[in-house]
Amino acid sequence: MTDPAMPPRTLKVDAETGRTLKSWVTPGSGLYGNITPRSTPSGGHGLKWVDGKYWMAVPASGKLFLMEPETGDIVRSVPAPGVRTHGLAWDNGDLWCVESDGRVIYKLDPRDGRPIARIQLTKEDPEPHGLDISRGVLWYCDAASGWICQLV
Repeated sequence: MTDPAMPPRTLKVDAETGRTLKSWVTPGSGLYGNITPRSTPSGGHGLKWVDGKYWMAVPASGKLFLMEPETGDIVRSVPAPGVRTHGLAWDNGDLWCVESDGRVIYKLDPRDGRPIARIQLTKEDPEPHGLDISRGVLWYCDAASGWICQLV
């Protein structure tokens, strides 16, 4: 974003050339959290591809969106499990989501966003931000320190 007055956009980019193929306003983007005169709109954060579509966390909306990648249309949305949602992961039909402010990682039912399980981290743990899962093991990263953490 070169102009902070413009709403955040989601881009479809050619991986080989870096050329923008499509662009649309990120649904639910805007201001959230501790708003100051220097605040700029926040857009999409965590993204996770699932069956030809993608899930996107948009903290300002308080929602997680399932999106159609060719049009930017919303397939459906579910309530986010907190204010500052970021990383997403998908495992065996369940959607995982980081809520950074509470230092919680939630396992959600993707049909309605209902929490199925939660992992509460402590203030001494690195702050969860990005998230993924591989072979049943959750991995998260801390944006401030750059640490990558494995949950066992």
